[in-house]
Amino acid sequence: MSNFLHERIVLCIQANRMSRICIEDAYEYAVDRTTFGVCLIDQPIIRAKVCQTLSSSCCANTSFTRSPTWVASLKRITYSSASLSLGPR
Repeated sequence: MSNFLHERIVLCIQANRMSRICIEDAYEYAVDRTTFGVCLIDQPIIRAKVCQTLSSSCCANTSFTRSPTWVASLKRITYSSASLSLGPR
């Protein structure tokens, strides 16, 4: 359990990257798709939904990534200090 912090960091980075890929794919689809002769991204509700998803999921994942990274960057930490900072097992 003393090497658990790097696993948390890797999982956070992977989640952040995959959420950005999903949002990028949704945006590309909305740009390519046309409905009623108009590009789908030109609809205000679609633009708002893409922006809302981007701001909520990516900001949350970025904050989850920064938290264990900040704890690890303080100094070389032991398991006891990491569990105090990040919570119990």
